[in-house]
Amino acid sequence: APNQPLSELEKVLTPVYLMHRYQVEAVAKSIGGYYYTYEMKGGYPAAGIKPVNADKQTAATEALLQTLQPNNLSLPASIYRLIPPPAMGYGRDRELFKTKTGGGMDPLAMAELSVDNTLRFLLHPNRLARVHEQSLLYPDAELPSLTAYLDKITAATSDTEADADDQLSTALTALNQRRLAAHLINLAVDKEVSEAVRV
Repeated sequence: APNQPLSELEKVLTPVYLMHRYQVEAVAKSIGGYYYTYEMKGGYPAAGIKPVNADKQTAATEALLQTLQPNNLSLPASIYRLIPPPAMGYGRDRELFKTKTGGGMDPLAMAELSVDNTLRFLLHPNRLARVHEQSLLYPDAELPSLTAYLDKITAATSDTEADADDQLSTALTALNQRRLAAHLINLAVDKEVSEAVRV
C-alpha cells in the first residue's frame, strides 16, 4: 500500500512462495497409498485394500520432485533486491521467512523451508515402510522397490535443472543434497522407524 515500507512486501510474498505446501501433502498421499473402504463382515466378497497404481504413484513422485528444482525454488533477483530488512517498528514475526543472515530476506533459508516440506512428505517413515511393503506384497503391480524410490529422489536432488552459470542455482542444488542427507540420517537413527527402512 502507498506509504508502507517496502519490507512489508515479504509478508505478501511468504504465503505465495509456500502456496504449494498443502498440495505437496495431498499429492504425497498417493505414494505408498492404498485404496480401501471400511467394510463390515457380510454375505459378499470383501473388496479388501489395493495399492494406488504404479502410474499414479510415479506421477505423484515426479510432481513432488519438481518442487525441488532450483528454477522452482528461486525468484528473480529483482525481487530479492527490492525487499529490504524490516523497517523500524516492523520486526520479523512468524508471518515472515526465518532468516540466517541476521536481517532481510534470505533466499537459501526460504528454499530450505520449501525443500524440507517436500522431503518430509517424500521421506515420511510410514510412507517408506508402505513403499517397501507394497513392492513385496504386490510384485505384479510394477511398484518401485524402496531402493528404487530412494534412488529416484537422490538422482532428482543431484541432476537438477540448475544453470551452471547461475551461482544461486548451484547453491540450491547443494542445499537439496544437504537437506536430503540430513533427512536420511534422521531416518537411520530413529528407532521408531521400520527396520527395513533404516537399513
